[in-house]
Amino acid sequence: MKFGGQGKDSFNLSDKEFHELHTLVGAKPDNALWTDRNTNIYQPPTVQFVENMKEMKRKEKKMYAVIQKILVHLVFFSLLLTIAYGEQNPNSFYLNKAINQTFTPSFNDIRSINDFYIWASKLLLPNLYGSYKGFITDGNSILLGSPRIQQLRVKKRACPALKMLKSIVKKCEVPYSFDEEDMSNYGEQWTNNTPAQASNLSYIWQYQPKLQEYPFWRNLALYRGSGYVADLTTEKENASRIVKYLAESNWIDSYTRAIIVEFTVYNANVNLFCVTTMTLETNGIGAFIASTNLESIQLIHNRDITMLFAAIKIVYMLFIVYYMVLQVLLALQRALGLATTT
Repeated sequence: MKFGGQGKDSFNLSDKEFHELHTLVGAKPDNALWTDRNTNIYQPPTVQFVENMKEMKRKEKKMYAVIQKILVHLVFFSLLLTIAYGEQNPNSFYLNKAINQTFTPSFNDIRSINDFYIWASKLLLPNLYGSYKGFITDGNSILLGSPRIQQLRVKKRACPALKMLKSIVKKCEVPYSFDEEDMSNYGEQWTNNTPAQASNLSYIWQYQPKLQEYPFWRNLALYRGSGYVADLTTEKENASRIVKYLAESNWIDSYTRAIIVEFTVYNANVNLFCVTTMTLETNGIGAFIASTNLESIQLIHNRDITMLFAAIKIVYMLFIVYYMVLQVLLALQRALGLATTT
């Protein structure tokens, strides 16, 4: 059989070859781009094959989007861990342990006001002021500034006992609260007027309205960042005279609800500052509850490390902004979707 007209473009096919060609053209494979290596005739892909390829491409795009989100989240998580733990000094545990073993063993056994003064005279002061001037007793940690003793008090109020019990209950004190905290100015032995012949140590304590920016929580209550404060100075002799004066003038009495001892040391060997806060609390029953808070902080850093962490924090903040914008866009899309459906 002859095809293609006249001349060079025409070609002849036998009946067998024409039958094979007709068979190939009429074939419709369903799941692949079908071709025959023995023929040069192209077979177009079927509709089902094209749809399968489109679905595969859509799945690949989703897969790449999920992988991208996972990688972004991993980078963000790595930055967060670096900021949270990268600047911590592994020696902080050992410094806290050393300070804790030095000051707190008998501190946790304090149950009365007299026990506190005995602990302050026999353990606190000897360990705060060591053999080397400016150092605590371990000889390695420098005492920064003046240690201080702070107390928070409640107001003197009439006892709310029943009439039949007032003859038995002579006085009673309320637990600590912001409303009941005493913030008045007093003279020696908590008198309202300063006597003419006041002691030369009467100036050592006074009410300070803002010792901390925020209130702080301990075992029994949430305390305001204020209180009556006695600075112990940087000399052991002065500190001993101040503690003795506080004991003799009944500075701590039945209206005291919290006693806080604070001091800060710096250990150059491990480049750490340790802020120590030792607290005694009572709710008026009589016994004290002791707690200790030690915070070791590395404030002095190498310049290169400081610049590195600054760059990490900047990148972290950019991630925060990115996530905020992303959440806003998602919220807008959902709002628009709900508006169109309604």
